[in-house]
Amino acid sequence: MNMDTDLSSYININPISSWRIFNNITYRKIETCEFKNFSKKVERLDKIEKQFVSMAQFGGPIAIITKRQGMTQNDIKYNITIMNLPLHEEKHKEFDRGTIVYVNWTVKEDLILVTEDGKYHLIDIFYHNNNNDESITLSESVSSISEARIFNAKSGSGLIALKRNHEGFIVVKNVYDPIIQTISIMNSDVRSNLTITAWCVIDHIDTTIAYACDNMIYTCNQSSSKKDQQQISGINDTIIKMVTSFDYQTIAVLKQNGDVLIGSKSLTHPFTLKFNGNNEKTRITDIAWCGNEAIIAIRSTSTTWYDLLILDSNKSKAITPTSREIITSDTLYYTTYVWLFPELDGVRILSGDTLQFFQRVPKELYNVLQVISEEPGAQLYNAYINYKYENQLSEMLLTRLKSSKYTSGFEEAVRQCTIAASNEIDPSVQKMLLKAALFGRSFLSLKLNPTPNIGTKRESPIKIQTNNTFSNIIMCLHLINNLQDKSISLPLTYKQFDCLGIQALINRLVRRNLHEFATKLTKFLNIPADEGENRILVQWAVQEINNPTNTNEESISEIIKSRLENVSGIPFIEIIGAAFLAKKTIVVRRLLDVKVTINDQVDILLTLGDKEEALQRALKSENTDLVLYVLMRIKADESLTDYMLRLKKLKSLPINLHLE
Repeated sequence: MNMDTDLSSYININPISSWRIFNNITYRKIETCEFKNFSKKVERLDKIEKQFVSMAQFGGPIAIITKRQGMTQNDIKYNITIMNLPLHEEKHKEFDRGTIVYVNWTVKEDLILVTEDGKYHLIDIFYHNNNNDESITLSESVSSISEARIFNAKSGSGLIALKRNHEGFIVVKNVYDPIIQTISIMNSDVRSNLTITAWCVIDHIDTTIAYACDNMIYTCNQSSSKKDQQQISGINDTIIKMVTSFDYQTIAVLKQNGDVLIGSKSLTHPFTLKFNGNNEKTRITDIAWCGNEAIIAIRSTSTTWYDLLILDSNKSKAITPTSREIITSDTLYYTTYVWLFPELDGVRILSGDTLQFFQRVPKELYNVLQVISEEPGAQLYNAYINYKYENQLSEMLLTRLKSSKYTSGFEEAVRQCTIAASNEIDPSVQKMLLKAALFGRSFLSLKLNPTPNIGTKRESPIKIQTNNTFSNIIMCLHLINNLQDKSISLPLTYKQFDCLGIQALINRLVRRNLHEFATKLTKFLNIPADEGENRILVQWAVQEINNPTNTNEESISEIIKSRLENVSGIPFIEIIGAAFLAKKTIVVRRLLDVKVTINDQVDILLTLGDKEEALQRALKSENTDLVLYVLMRIKADESLTDYMLRLKKLKSLPINLHLE
């Protein structure tokens, strides 16, 4: 065994090499994607009057929206560029339905644009044309919206818009099933001459909003009979931005002088100062949450230099001169403009041609890989590494795990290594942690195996739970690592994957036209065909029908039939319905004979106006009730004379019965 070679290979994949300590807290930054010529696009954008850049949660697509003036002052158009798609492709669209004031994404990855004329627009960026785009009116007043915010939950996406006159908010709890509601904020507690300078959503369940008027913070919601009943004094200078943490428990506030404060959403305690601007020229201009763990602040020192300050979210620990010096002396810096997109467990940073993911190192991973950690998982991991390189230290560490110091040494060590692997992003480090867990499981199996002469053999519940966790995490990591590939471009962490859910992930793959990968995923996860593979195949057929480049209807029919005809459980009636909506009647007729019930065949033919074919199929089925049903439908559309002539031409038994 060549120890030098093996040791050097271990050093090359040092699991903590990407870690970095900011203000005594450990973070890591991972580059997840590169965009060709993105920085050049940004340079051109700097010269345009208005621009929006927005990224969907869970590593979704990025929208760049640029405004261009038309021939007249009122002729405003926008170019939409969509990036971070499979194979790094780009999509382009145009928008000319109003002046945009807000851009974001829904949980279904539809682009949502809010225009100042009181409307929001849902743009299906994956669709081949604009037929799936929707426009919903929030207010009939012209130029009525000044700002908007979206809030996402598993149940859907909601939208809140601030009226231009600052008299209240317009609320839509579900943008796909809009019910328009309003929240009024003007009463005796707030002077009518005050302007809302910042606001945010602090509870999406009862739609509670926190808003600032100069240096005062108020709240309002739909359920409370008295509005603006809470306020906080002592915050000097104007508040210019408010953002909530991912779990909606904490508010971060940015003041005009560059101060950053945080506080509880209940507003019952004074806010804690996390950074003081000291009236410096280079003030903080923007803030965003990094999961629930920290606030990232952007400070622009020049047009070519941007500092990112990392502020912890500990509400009980205010900034001190020492901690301020530490924060300002150790920053992330960029030489091109920076956009921040908060995630469940971190923040995505877009700058130049790169997209990076920045997060606080998860506690479960930190406790195992930290050099001086005494956790059972760390002991097992180090024991495995030393065992791998034939170091006797391994035996000593294993002995410590067996000692009474740990109440459940090996069980806990295996669990910690397994969970740590799920929180790691680098596949090579994941592999090392899982091998350490597997190494520990070998001792766990020996310990838990019952002796041959003792009654009925029963497997330990601890072992069963450990085995299930280990197998599930290996399966999920295998899937997550495949999603990182540029052919898919869905950079998810394990926590994001768990929060998103399998069905939502399948929907995202299908919308990206990744049907083959989605089908393999359902088989890999043993998802029932009707919930997985068959649903995906139906979506594939519908996309083939709606694809504007597919103009040969005969060819479309043959492709769909050849691929799906022998697959059991495919609901062809859904595919036929999509073809009917797309006005591709040849596809409809060609698919009628493929696993479609005679009743559905007849209904579709009658809808197409093919009465003769519908009647002939009904007669061939020898179903008297069905024939009479078709005749009644024909009779309703024809004159009595034409109807009687049609009957005389037919000699079948059902017709004779009808004539009687």
